[in-house]
Amino acid sequence: DNDETNCGDSVCEGGETQQNCPLDCGYPNSCSDTDSGFTVLTQGTVSGYFGGSPYSYTDYCLDSIVLTEYYCIGSQQYSQNFNCAMNYTSCFNGACA
Repeated sequence: DNDETNCGDSVCEGGETQQNCPLDCGYPNSCSDTDSGFTVLTQGTVSGYFGGSPYSYTDYCLDSIVLTEYYCIGSQQYSQNFNCAMNYTSCFNGACA
């Protein structure tokens, strides 16, 4: 048997790829967002895999007016600070209020 593919042996080899054997080759980059994007009125969490490693980041208030909002574009996660005082009153519990 010249096929060295043995998914689950902790070695990425033969025909194994991230798609057909993430246990050995790592998970492909991915991103999902519980608040469905750049949504400043709802606290959300982005999670997925980057470089084969899992991540999870939740929107939070940097201070009483600045929100750090996490969102996805494709399989990448991004973050941006948003000044809630421009259109809303304040930042509370990971969302503009």
